[in-house]
Amino acid sequence: MSKPRQLFNGRKEYKFAVVGYILGAAALTIVLVAAISMTGAAATAEFANDTAELTDDNDTIEVELHWFDEANDTEHATIYFYNATEYEGDGSDEAVLERAEDADPGNVTLSEFDSSHEALELDTEYRIIVEGDDEHLEDAHITLNTGDADGGAIFASDTQRNGVIVLALIGGAYLLTRDGNGNGNGGQ
Repeated sequence: MSKPRQLFNGRKEYKFAVVGYILGAAALTIVLVAAISMTGAAATAEFANDTAELTDDNDTIEVELHWFDEANDTEHATIYFYNATEYEGDGSDEAVLERAEDADPGNVTLSEFDSSHEALELDTEYRIIVEGDDEHLEDAHITLNTGDADGGAIFASDTQRNGVIVLALIGGAYLLTRDGNGNGNGGQ
């Protein structure tokens, strides 16, 4: 008969093995919980948050919504208009105007607002917030088109601002690594 195989040479090795199994199980549990939480339902996210003021009857506020190709045409984004003074002052969350815009998978939808809308008044600053499902809505832009020939001011989304910052940092790092002769050897 063969002798049973001894798994551990002593009590100390057994303790290390048990601790290893416990740590491994804990790590696996953490990974599984993180994976499950990441694959959960899509989250409602804020895609744009800016202020605009209609000062002329010819002014318009345009909200451009960029939809993913995989967007479901039953989904929508919500555009909220708040009185900016009240919103900034007491955090009032009562919108003066709320509009749901249906998804158009793979396309861009455009909504225009002007002073002819009964909820919007001239010379009133509005806080405009666009919210949507981050699995369906890719990006949103708010543009104020004034009645003058110069066109309007474009408010970039956070995604665009972050992209510009990253490009500026990369360009700055590139310039720092160059010496006066145009060589990329860090000035050495």
